[in-house]
Amino acid sequence: MIDGNILMERRMTRKPLALALLVALAATEAMAQTPSPYASRRVGPAAELKEGEILVQARRSVTLPVERLEDAGTRQDDAVRMIYRMIDRDCGLLLETIAETCELASLSVTSSYADRTTMRIGAQPTTGASANFAMKVRLKAATGSAR
Repeated sequence: MIDGNILMERRMTRKPLALALLVALAATEAMAQTPSPYASRRVGPAAELKEGEILVQARRSVTLPVERLEDAGTRQDDAVRMIYRMIDRDCGLLLETIAETCELASLSVTSSYADRTTMRIGAQPTTGASANFAMKVRLKAATGSAR
């Protein structure tokens, strides 16, 4: 037989717990509906966009063979130089098609070297470069013609 006092004590200890959970749930719901002051703030190149401008982001990479170890540094420079030329062509392509202006907004370039010890046996050593970049573009005015 269960003592009535024990049941009453269990019910009493459950009430504060249930109340605390209810308050926590209500607070969580209210916080979820409150917009963050940081939500509408842009950072980086996107923060400086004006009306009619967009940010075009891209990634390019190049891998070149290395014939002799002494040439690795020169080949690495060649790979980085190729990356810069690709970025320049990308901006030119945007100007030919959709952009009135094109300006490099951000750039991150990395280079690497892989010799035979880090690759499979018999593979030729390689060097390479890759870039992540963004271009700030002012779009051409719409001409009204169908494309």
